[in-house]
This record gives sequence, structure tokens and C-alpha cells, in this order.
Amino acid sequence: MSSADGPEGWPGVDPYADPTAAAPSAGEKTEPIRRRLPGATTQRPREMLGAYELLDQVGEGGMGVVYRAKAPDGQYVALKALRPYIAHDPDARARLRREVASLRRVRAPGVAALLDADVDGPRPYLVTEFVSGPPLDKVVANEGRFTDRRLADLAQGLADALGAIHRAGVIHRDLKPGNVLVGRDGPVLIDFGISHVAEDSRLTMTGLVMGTPGYLSPEMVEGGQVTQAADWWGWAATLAYAASGTPPFGRGQMTVVLDRVLRGQADLSGVDERIRPLLASALSPDPAQRPGTEQVLHELRVYAAGGYTTGMPVTAAAVPHTAPLRPDTTKRLPANGVPAAFTAGRVASAQRPPARVHAANYWAPPPPANQPAPVSQPAPVSQPAPVSRPGPSDPGSGGRRGPGRWPRCWSRWWR
Repeated sequence: MSSADGPEGWPGVDPYADPTAAAPSAGEKTEPIRRRLPGATTQRPREMLGAYELLDQVGEGGMGVVYRAKAPDGQYVALKALRPYIAHDPDARARLRREVASLRRVRAPGVAALLDADVDGPRPYLVTEFVSGPPLDKVVANEGRFTDRRLADLAQGLADALGAIHRAGVIHRDLKPGNVLVGRDGPVLIDFGISHVAEDSRLTMTGLVMGTPGYLSPEMVEGGQVTQAADWWGWAATLAYAASGTPPFGRGQMTVVLDRVLRGQADLSGVDERIRPLLASALSPDPAQRPGTEQVLHELRVYAAGGYTTGMPVTAAAVPHTAPLRPDTTKRLPANGVPAAFTAGRVASAQRPPARVHAANYWAPPPPANQPAPVSQPAPVSQPAPVSRPGPSDPGSGGRRGPGRWPRCWSRWWR
């Protein structure tokens, strides 16, 4: 029975066809008959989260996914939800709760406003206004680097947003190109996932490093105290990327990029020379040497008017370098192998002779210029014990004499 057969096998009979429809004429192409149960639909069932209809995915991160959703009133919104497999993680919920608390304190044109949130449900989420614009890194990749007026507008818009955030007592801590949406009315700052209130010190503990390498301030990498200066550092790194088209601290392994951040080795060769001094001073590894809000805004007005910005003197961070091992800096432990101060109440380690190390494998400092290099005396060489050689009558000698004859054991093996 073909797919066009009707019920009970009668060919060409469709019980749901319109009986008043004209029959197709000879030679006319007809569409295949598709039978559908009464009330059936081909539309995909809507996926709902709370009262919001999820339309499509517009972004994602390690912990959450961002959707373009439709509110009950028909308005488009951005909904950020935790991934299902970490929705019950207490740390993930606490981080989302802190993000909601930060967004509630900030109301500014350059920050996506919070509309709704549910952090206690089966799948926690928050809802913000939907910004119709791509992220900054996508804009630079597709359209090229920002120059002149466009760069000045971007810098001023982000500076105004940071000013509003700081006045609300919040530190963003994660300003980077991916968290800046380029909308029709200017840049909009999003994702307060690792932000915190300025007087809250719970997120400044050592060992908590969250963010993107190359856009993490040095104090965040080292686990130090994070202040508003960290946001101005991220502001400068984001602008340096927009002005040059490349990350200011390069690409590569995370450890290499973070090392450049700690040393203050930013590459600003592709940045407009009129704004380069300001960005260089804001990227200083020392927070005390970075310009404050008032100085940044003043320098931006100078740049927008066509002038040259000035910066504070930048000093590279003092990062210890690894040095080769030298024999004169190595001290020998006591005979028992453990200092006397640590032997109280403990069992002393067994005595063992120190390992013999060839001095030629290590680097030694050159002697002073006014003194000749000491001449090391060769150590006395002990003479080996005499070896008895087999005589002509010994078995296995083969009657051979002189240095060319074989030892007895060799001659036996050779035979």
C-alpha cells in the first residue's frame, strides 16, 4: 500500500481532503498527499523557563547560557540561566545571586538593566534588557580596529558606565571585549558574574582567579585586594584591543600571558599615539600609578578634541627572575641531615655520606679582576691493585704472553 492510499487500502482516497476541490487535470503536477491527524501541528513545542519563552541562544559561558527570550508582554529580553548540570551547585547559585545583587544597585544607560530573576528555582536565571548589538570582539574582527571619533565614543561610553558602577559601590572585575555590546546608542556593559560590592571582601581571597587571561588585572592574578583601579585597568586593555585589533598582552599559553600582565609588558604599538600614553599609564601593574576617574575623563576630553593625552610614569612590576644554581649559595646540612632546631621530639634521619656531584656541571662565578683564578690541585690518584696474570702453564691462557693475552674468564667465554 502506497503512502497515498486511503483507509482500507483504497488508492487515492484522502479522508481529510476537500470534496469540493476540483480534480487535477491530465498532465498537471500534484503535490503528494500528506495525511495529518485532526488537531496535529508541525510547530516545535515552545521551551519555557518560568514565564519566558526561549527563542534562540545568543551566548554561553562555563556556567551559564544566554538566550534571547520573549516576555509575557511580547518584549524581547536576554535571559541568562545556569546550565542544568550545575544548577544545583551552591557556589554557582551564590555567584548568580551576587550578580543579581550588583545589577539591582546599578542603573545607567551603559549597563543592561535587570528586569527579573529567580535564583531559588530548579534552574536559576536572571533577565535583563535585550541589547541589539554584537560584542566588541566580533565587531573588531569583522570591521577592523576603531580609530578617531569611533574610538573616542567607545572610550567615553565605557568610562561613563564604569563611573555609574563605581558610584553604586560595585566593582565589575571582568571588563573585556566580550562583555561589551556595541549597540545603536553606544556601548553597553554586561555580565556582572564575578563583580562584587566594594565593601564586600569575600571575593578577594587568595586563590580565586576567574576571568579571561590578558584582561585580568595584576592584583586579581596575584589574589590581592581589588579596587576600582582594577576596572580602569580592564578599561584600558579593552580599548587597546579595539584601537589595535590585537590583545595588548598577546596570545598563547595562559601562564605566558599572565606573566606579561604581571610585568606590565603591554604591546601598544598599534594604538593611536594620541591616546597611547593614557592607556599605558592605566595598564600599570601598580594600582597606585594608574589614573583615577577624574584624570581619565579629563584626558578623554583632550583626545576627543584632537589633542594628545598624557600619562603617569609607569614602573614595571618587580617580578623575581629564576637564577641558575650556584655552588657557593648551597649550604650543607649537619651530619644527621636535619638542623638541630628541628630535631626536638623527632627521630633523627639516618646518617649517610653526601652525594658526590661533579663541579663541572654547575656554573661558578668568575674570579675578581685583580686576583688570579685559583688553580685547583689534582687529587691524588690511587694506584690500582696489581692483577695477577696467568702464566704459560695456567689453563686457559693458551700459552700467550704480553699485554695482548686474554684473561682466563674471557678465553673461556670465547671458546
